[in-house]
Amino acid sequence: MCLQTGTLTEGRMRATQLWTAGANAEYTITGTGLNPGNGKVIAPSGAPLPRPSSESQPASPGAAPALPLEYLLCMQAMALCNNAAIEEDVAAPEGWRSVGDPTEVALVAACAKAGLERAWWLANEGLAFAAENAFDSERKRMSVVYRRKVATGSGLLPQGPVGWVLVKGAPENVLNRSVTYLSGADPATAARTGLPAAEIDAAFMERVQLQSTQMAGQGLRVLGLAVRAVATEEELNELVAAAQANEAARNVENPKNDTTEASGSRRLRRASSISRGLGVAEAGLCFVGLVGLIDPPRAEARDAVQRCHTAGIRVVMITGDHIVTAKAVAQSLGIFDPDDPERVRAAVGRWRAAPGPGRAS
Repeated sequence: MCLQTGTLTEGRMRATQLWTAGANAEYTITGTGLNPGNGKVIAPSGAPLPRPSSESQPASPGAAPALPLEYLLCMQAMALCNNAAIEEDVAAPEGWRSVGDPTEVALVAACAKAGLERAWWLANEGLAFAAENAFDSERKRMSVVYRRKVATGSGLLPQGPVGWVLVKGAPENVLNRSVTYLSGADPATAARTGLPAAEIDAAFMERVQLQSTQMAGQGLRVLGLAVRAVATEEELNELVAAAQANEAARNVENPKNDTTEASGSRRLRRASSISRGLGVAEAGLCFVGLVGLIDPPRAEARDAVQRCHTAGIRVVMITGDHIVTAKAVAQSLGIFDPDDPERVRAAVGRWRAAPGPGRAS
């Protein structure tokens, strides 16, 4: 019997952990459901983090609570590199409803618990959406460009940038586009990037990879987060133009069953155009952290799997998750068992559609 992860879990994704890379600090996000009042963010010290001012006017820098810059940049990426939303709805089961992809909804809910939801960033940092490079299965990441409309903001972020590039995606695919991480060790890099950053080295990459594997081993779906502070209007306009060109290239008409040489040439030109645009839009990033999300197994799923084993039915789980995450989820359900030779195998593969009309085999 083959089962997809979604049939075994509740389908209610929730962000539970945030790790900031430069400081090597772990934050816990508490609470279930969508109501922001039902959760908070716990600092590495064990104390709840304060929420910043929720006023629509920029807060005075002197009155701003002391929140780590790296934590704030992670929250900014989670809140704004995102197309989901949550809102109060008295007719909904919990008084709140969501719109959008479950993973993005979980990120929105986490930011709301921190008091750093999209509306806060727009009002207090004066940010306005400018462009998006949509997620795709090849590069496994998404990025957005935001323009800063005010000279001064909340006092929580650096005041110099005229805008931001914000990125989320598979950790390794975000890390390989990043060149710096937050650290006060390199003034020259800080001056060049607009952030207190240092160049990424082998030791830092290993630290990120180890942390990602550790989080995945807890059954968490892990996303990498990165930002880029945009220094000039010229640079910002170039990023927006690149994103718009990417979108236009994706929308080039390409009939589904057109396998002519001309169609193939169009596809190659489109792929080349998109690749050049993304080379501009998603380059020179500062890697800021990892966020871990969990989709709890259904209460009845483990019993159902056990009944299948008892009946002599072999259960196989198919998932798009990282193999370490998949093994942890499968082990919690009794599908994977490192001590049972019949249930110890996990493999990585690429799904391929069966040949059909108009599709080459």
